[in-house]
Amino acid sequence: MGLLRYQIFLVYGIAFVSVWYYALQRKDEIVRAAGDTVFVGGMISPKLLVILVDWAPLFAVLALGLYAFLLLVIGVIKFRDCPEAAAELEVQVAQAKKELKKKGIVS
Repeated sequence: MGLLRYQIFLVYGIAFVSVWYYALQRKDEIVRAAGDTVFVGGMISPKLLVILVDWAPLFAVLALGLYAFLLLVIGVIKFRDCPEAAAELEVQVAQAKKELKKKGIVS
């Protein structure tokens, strides 16, 4: 049996908060160690690294919101019309109206 969605969310959330708290406590060491690291665009600025560490939870929430929004947009784009389901529903509504008229509930 797999984990439920809220359990998966809690596992990822606790892991993220643990890593963020560790990075927050050792920010100076991380900045010093990253000074020797070269990225694609060159050296990463220590100020940028401090901002990333300090505001990581906000960035994570924004990324989660963007992900949810994109899933919603993709779902709307892929939504299909179902004419056969609409026709079946109209038949069921007509049958229900007939039955209600027989019982005297609807005139």
